[in-house]
Amino acid sequence: ISSFSLNFWRGILGLLSFYLYTYSLIHLKLAEVVAISWTCPMFTVLLSHFFLKEQVSPLRYFTTLIGLFTMSAIVFVDNSTSFSIKLLYFAPIGASLLFAAQDVLIKKMLFSEDKFVMLFYYSLIICVFASLSAYPVWKTPTIVELLLLILLGVFTNLQQLCLFSAYCDVEISALATFKYLEFILSSTMGFLVFSEIPSKNIIIGVIVIVPMGLYLARCENKKKNSKSREKNLCDYQSCR
Repeated sequence: ISSFSLNFWRGILGLLSFYLYTYSLIHLKLAEVVAISWTCPMFTVLLSHFFLKEQVSPLRYFTTLIGLFTMSAIVFVDNSTSFSIKLLYFAPIGASLLFAAQDVLIKKMLFSEDKFVMLFYYSLIICVFASLSAYPVWKTPTIVELLLLILLGVFTNLQQLCLFSAYCDVEISALATFKYLEFILSSTMGFLVFSEIPSKNIIIGVIVIVPMGLYLARCENKKKNSKSREKNLCDYQSCR
């Protein structure tokens, strides 16, 4: 598969995932969409095992499952209505699957592709194809809206670069658990920017997920250092 083909399909996956996620936000409650989107780390762990042949340790499976159950419980406890299965739930599930597929594709492409080339094609392909659906309903943004869109673009690109750097050094299945921190960080920003006070359940989620993520990071760092020492030892012995 050519380099352009991989970039093209990554852009298409990104576009479809954004469409599905936006559609979900329009037709479902925010709490429902957020809860279902926490299936993304589970998809990432599974896809990385089958397509990247990553050795997923029991610890990664365990931390991913605990994070999924913890964050889902936060939403379910806050909801007063039943969480019955609806056909619309397949939209955020599909978005989560596509986000996970993008992560796997990024990891695969980083072996042979420049980060900034990937970033350029991703933005270009999404912009071109998204403009086709935006044209019929286009409204010229105000100065404030334009500035916010520019900030959104800058932060999105920075987020992509951070992902690239992380995937270069660590297996994506090891990073899956840390995606649950996104909700924690979003709650913190909501408090600082919009004065929204996190609920008791959010605080419980912090207590459960943050130590779990830090423990996983420590274990992965120890494993990485151990492999590095073994490699250095082998190099030293081969030189003697």
